[in-house]
Amino acid sequence: MEVIPAQAQEPAYLKGLNPEQRTAVLATEGAVMVIAGAGSGKTRVIATRIAHIIAQRLARLHEILAVTFTNKAAREMRSRVESLLNTDLGTMWISTFHSFCARVLRHEIKHIPPFNSNFSIFDRDDQLALIRRIIKSSPEDGVNPNIPPPSYFIHKISLAKNHMITPQDYIATTPQEHFVAAAYPLYQEALASSNSLDFDDLLLYTVKLLADNQAVREHYAGMFRYILVDEYQDTNQPQFRLLRYLESVHGNICVVGDPDQSIYRFRGADTANVEAFLRTHQNAGVQILPLSQNYRSTQPILDAANELIVPGRTLDVNKRLWTDRRGGNKPRLVLTADEREEAYFVAGVLQQALKAGMSLRNAVVLYRTHAQSRALEEAFRKKELPYLIVGGLRFYERKEIKDALAYLRIVSNPLDEISLERIINVPPRGAGNTTLEKLREIAKMRGIPLAVALESIKDIPRVADKSKKSVTKLGELIAKKHEELESKNAGELAREILEQSGYLAWLGEQEEEEQTRLENVWELIAAAEEEPVSLPDFLATVALVTDADQIDSEAGVVSLMTLHTAKGLEFDLVIIVGLEENLLPHAQSSGVEDLAEERRLFYVGMTRARKDLVLTCAARRAFMGMWGPSVPSRFLADIGAENLQILELPRTYSDEYAFYDRERRYSGRRHY
Repeated sequence: MEVIPAQAQEPAYLKGLNPEQRTAVLATEGAVMVIAGAGSGKTRVIATRIAHIIAQRLARLHEILAVTFTNKAAREMRSRVESLLNTDLGTMWISTFHSFCARVLRHEIKHIPPFNSNFSIFDRDDQLALIRRIIKSSPEDGVNPNIPPPSYFIHKISLAKNHMITPQDYIATTPQEHFVAAAYPLYQEALASSNSLDFDDLLLYTVKLLADNQAVREHYAGMFRYILVDEYQDTNQPQFRLLRYLESVHGNICVVGDPDQSIYRFRGADTANVEAFLRTHQNAGVQILPLSQNYRSTQPILDAANELIVPGRTLDVNKRLWTDRRGGNKPRLVLTADEREEAYFVAGVLQQALKAGMSLRNAVVLYRTHAQSRALEEAFRKKELPYLIVGGLRFYERKEIKDALAYLRIVSNPLDEISLERIINVPPRGAGNTTLEKLREIAKMRGIPLAVALESIKDIPRVADKSKKSVTKLGELIAKKHEELESKNAGELAREILEQSGYLAWLGEQEEEEQTRLENVWELIAAAEEEPVSLPDFLATVALVTDADQIDSEAGVVSLMTLHTAKGLEFDLVIIVGLEENLLPHAQSSGVEDLAEERRLFYVGMTRARKDLVLTCAARRAFMGMWGPSVPSRFLADIGAENLQILELPRTYSDEYAFYDRERRYSGRRHY
C-alpha cells in the first residue's frame, strides 16, 4: 500500500474523505472488500482510488480495470476521475461488464470458431424472433398446446447461462422445461451460425476464452495491475469466474458492494459471491472495510430503513447507516381507500412539492410492477403533472430505430439472418415469406449467407421483375458497404446505408403524423456521427443501453419506475406505492430467499430518498383482474410505528370515492 508521510503535502483528491473512505482509498494492494452502505459515497471512493493509483504512478491508465453495471455509472466514474486529476483518461478500461466483454471479444473471438469480430449482439426482440423460428420448425408447433411462450424460453435459457449451465447439462424438472431443454441447443447453434451472441453470451464466451486460451488469459491478467468492481453484490457466476481469471497475476482486486442491496437474483445475480470472495481470498488476507456514514438521507429515513433491513441480514458485515445531518421528518405512511385514491393522493403530494418550489425532476414514484403505473398516469394526466415512465418504450426500441439498426447490423454481419428478415421487405420490395424461404433454401444449398443469396432472386420463378431488381440491389448494397467497414466510420456508413437502401425516402413518404419516425432515424444517424468509431463498435454501444440510461436528470418531469430500475439513483422526494402483500412482497415470492430479496428491494427504494419519503398502501386493489381487500405489507411491521408518521387522508382525492366507509378504510391500522 502506498503510504503518504504525515509531513508530506496531502493530495487534493484525498481532502474531504471521512476516515472510513480514506482507508478504503489507500488500501490499494491485495484483495479488498468495501461494504458500502446506501448513500455512503462509494462512487467517490472508487473514483478516488483510481485517481490515487494513477497519481502515485502505481499503474498506467491501461493497466487499471474498473467495471460496473450501467453505462451511466461508468460515465459518472470516468467523469469523476478526470475531474479529480484534471486529465483525460483516454481509452482507460472503465465500463460495464458486458461492454468490457464485447471489447475483448471484438479482438479475441477469432479464437472461438465459428465466430468472427463482426458478430451481432442480439437484444430481447432478436432472441424472441429466433425462438419463434425454432418453435415454428418443431413438429409439435401448433399441435401441442403446452408449448410455453417464447419469453419463457428466453428467461429459462438466460438463467441457465447465468449459472453457467450448458445445453448439454440442462436438466428439465417440469414439463415446460423439457421444451426449453430441446430448444436450448438449437438456439445456441442458430446464434453461432449467424455469428451472433446474446447478452449472456458476452460473459460466457469471454470466460470460455480466458479458460481455454492460456496466452489470451495471461495477456489480460498480466495487463490489469488493479481491478475495481462496483455493485459486486449483483454479480453472477460468469462474472465471478471472469474476475478470478483477470486477478490471477497481480491479485490487486477491490470489490465494492452492499449485500443489503442485492436485488437481481431473478436475473442470475448470486449473493453467495460475497461469501465466495471472502473464502477464496482468505489465505491472502482479505481486508473488509465498511462505509457506514450516509451522505444522502436524513436520520429518520435511515432509522426506518435500518429497522427494515436488519431482520433480513445473513452476513455480519454491514453496519447501521448513520448521518451527521440534522433534522428531517419521519417517513409518512398513508392509507388510502383504493389504488385510484392512492394515485390522486400521490398527485396531490407532488403538487404541494411544486408549490413549495421543488422541481419535479427531484421526485420519483416507485412501484413493484409496471402494471401499477396505469392509475398513476390517469391521475397525473387529470392533474396536468408531466411525467416519464422509465422502462417503457425506449428510443432504441422504437420500430423505425430497430429497422434502421437492422440495416446497419446486416452490413456489419452478413450472417445475421434475423436482421435481414426484418428489413428485406422494409420498404416493400415484393419479397414475401415464400420468396424468403426459397432464398433461404438457395443459401443452404450453395453454402452461402442469406445476404449473399439475395442476388440469386433472379433464379426464382414467378417473382416480379421489379421485386428481383429491388432485392438484388439490396444484396449489392450490403456487400458493398460490408467491404467499407474498415475504411469508413459508423456515421458515414449509417447515413449512406439508410439513404441508399431507400429507407429514409420511404419514411419521408409516409403520412404527416408519421414524420416523427423519420426524425428519430435522423437522430440515430446523428448519434452514429458523434464519434469516429467503427460500425461494429457503435452497434455494440447501442445494444448495451439500459433503462437507467434514458433518465434525463435535467427534465422537469416526475419519473415513474419500478423499484429495480431505481437502483443507483437518488431524489429529494421518493414515493413508494402499493405496500401490500402480493405486491411487496410480490405474490410470486414465496420462498425464504425470494422474501429476503423483496425486503432488500424495499430497502433500496427507501434509501433513494434524500429529504422526504412517502409510503402508501390501499385498503382495496384490483389484482389479476379481481377487486378485493388488501393486507398491508409485513415489512411495515418491521419498520415499526415509532419510525413512521401514520396519516389519515383529510379527504378523498376524487369525489367518486366519497361512498367509501372511512372506518373500513383505516381499519388496517391494527397491523402497525
